[in-house]
Amino acid sequence: MRQKVRNGVWPSKAPLGYLNNPKTRGIDVDQEKAPKVKKIFELYATGKYNLRELAEWCKRVNFKSNLGNDISIGKIHELLQNVFYISLMKYKGEIHEATHEPLISKKLFDKVQEIMREKGKPQKAKKHNFAFLGLTKCPCSAAITAEKKIKPSGREYIYYRCTKKKGPCQEKHFLRDEKLYQQIKSFLQKVSLSSHDTEIVLAELKKE
Repeated sequence: MRQKVRNGVWPSKAPLGYLNNPKTRGIDVDQEKAPKVKKIFELYATGKYNLRELAEWCKRVNFKSNLGNDISIGKIHELLQNVFYISLMKYKGEIHEATHEPLISKKLFDKVQEIMREKGKPQKAKKHNFAFLGLTKCPCSAAITAEKKIKPSGREYIYYRCTKKKGPCQEKHFLRDEKLYQQIKSFLQKVSLSSHDTEIVLAELKKE
């Protein structure tokens, strides 16, 4: 088996994004899953996503493990450190060159490793300073809460919703921050603030 590794052939089950070829006994690119593996590297390399958010993104695009399970935070962490994706193999502590096709460039891989060193080990969900929390309440008198969602495209959106702590609520389940911003702007224009002061308040809210 060690000789097989020295020849550049992976002797075990292929990682996510690749497939074992029973005919050639080599490793082929999984054309369905490989693009999403690459996307995970690209998103993390922006520095805007933590491991939890990438695991959520995988759920949103229905990206599963080779066994059909949800991809965990730990799996994301392991994937991002795997040299297999740049056509290398780590076997029993040794690094070997491989014959399989790389999924990403070494430049992208190195960028990801740099960011991982800066962020350290897998971390809990980071706290966000949501601009409108504490400023408004739901029409049912309950407080509102906020959360960030990541679309399949990778874009981030902030949604506000009722906590329903006062009981059943008939309001719309989610409200985008842009729409809430417009509602607050409309309210401020009705109270005794000059248009200049209104714009100052809104500008400060946008900074959050």
